[in-house]
Amino acid sequence: MTFTNKNNPQRNQLLLRALLGTIPVLINKSGGSGNEFTHTSEQKWDKTETKEGNLPGFGEVNGWKIVTIFLN
Repeated sequence: MTFTNKNNPQRNQLLLRALLGTIPVLINKSGGSGNEFTHTSEQKWDKTETKEGNLPGFGEVNGWKIVTIFLN
């Protein structure tokens, strides 16, 4: 497969999408000092295990809210 135009904008856009994919973003830290994260077997991603809000890009790790931006 060859490209006649090496600076094909559509090809560049596809490359950028492949490289970036999803971008995790830290929003804020919940809790204060003394509220450290302790892992248990019941620990689950926030909102991904519930039926009312299936948001695969949202979670919380070590008290930090994490949102994943999906590029379209």
